[in-house]
Amino acid sequence: MKKFLKLNENNVVEIIFSEDDVKDFLPEEENLPDDIIVFYLRINFGYDSIWKIVNENDIYDLKVGCIYFEDLRKCTSYNPPYPSWHLNSELGEWEPPVQKPTDNSCHYEWNEDEQEWVLFISEK
Repeated sequence: MKKFLKLNENNVVEIIFSEDDVKDFLPEEENLPDDIIVFYLRINFGYDSIWKIVNENDIYDLKVGCIYFEDLRKCTSYNPPYPSWHLNSELGEWEPPVQKPTDNSCHYEWNEDEQEWVLFISEK
């Protein structure tokens, strides 16, 4: 099913409409082409508003407030997990300032105060 996304200037999703939702903004005609649907959405939300049409099954983690990466067909949380992390726009992911250890046999958690990964030891 198609989704119509209203984005702000930073590609943050502000509104998500399903095909059924947009019918409230359209004339009674059936099967309007997508560019005409976007035209009517712009009439209602501003002529300079930014709209993207996506297939809901093609976008990972699509929700209001996420950053939409068209090339990656991905949506990433607008807020980083920690203040020191930066957004890698090529991957569409938040990255820590220090790379996580690659030892997959252990579990590490980020310590924001110390700006380092700390080995997590579970108490049983």
